[in-house]
Amino acid sequence: MHRLSKLAASERSLRSRSAIPALVIAVLIWSLPAAAQNGPIIAPGLDTSSVNTYPNENYYFGLAQYREGELANAALSFDLALGRTRKDPGGRWIDAIPVLAMTAECLYQAGDLAGAVESIDAALAIAVRNRGWLRALAWNDLLTGTVRQPDPAASWAAPQVPAVLPLPNRISIASGEVDLTNTFQRGGVVEGAKLTRMDAIEVMRGIAIALYRRGVIFGEITGEFEVADQTLQAILYPPDFNLPVGRALIGSMRGTASGIAARSAGGLAPGPSSR
Repeated sequence: MHRLSKLAASERSLRSRSAIPALVIAVLIWSLPAAAQNGPIIAPGLDTSSVNTYPNENYYFGLAQYREGELANAALSFDLALGRTRKDPGGRWIDAIPVLAMTAECLYQAGDLAGAVESIDAALAIAVRNRGWLRALAWNDLLTGTVRQPDPAASWAAPQVPAVLPLPNRISIASGEVDLTNTFQRGGVVEGAKLTRMDAIEVMRGIAIALYRRGVIFGEITGEFEVADQTLQAILYPPDFNLPVGRALIGSMRGTASGIAARSAGGLAPGPSSR
């Protein structure tokens, strides 16, 4: 209740600030390679509604409340969403990453830095534990969108108005196990091998927000923690992955944390092998 009272008191000040998603999107666009910037703008979720099983609908409801400045209500919705996230024998699944990241944003705006860091670290720990999930995505699902040509009426604002490439909210991800023997022995969710539809782009955005906010909170001492490097190792490009749109998305997510890794004593040096 103490945290919620802080959140309620912070709603007025939040409405007068720029929301963090705008900052993160700006960083992501800035970090794209020049070749990608010359092509269509990537616009996640323009072609379908944001009603997905993973994350669950409470998360999207909270996200809408957060963007309206309803901080306390958003925090409650994110708390409900966290309770409905998927769990496996190792803990929460990756659908909890954006939920925890946005919970941290609410707590940060309320001045609860300790609570924000706790949620951020929980989100990044899930990303580290589930390393390799990017390889399990059916990236060809991104090729279903049709490039939307620019509106000629908007050409007064800039000589070259970029086209927009809408991306689907849902991407298939391979989940479950062929052999369920270990699951029965350890306990947890019993699931045979199958393709599950999820909002993978929202998960990537959650990782980017968590890394960005952690760097803001810790500043110059952020390099004393290994979590940034561990997360970067967990979100490496899949082997032999050459899909331009997919590489742009992963590169943007990793680019958000590049400054954190650079300040880290054992940080990854920029280059094709690590970025």
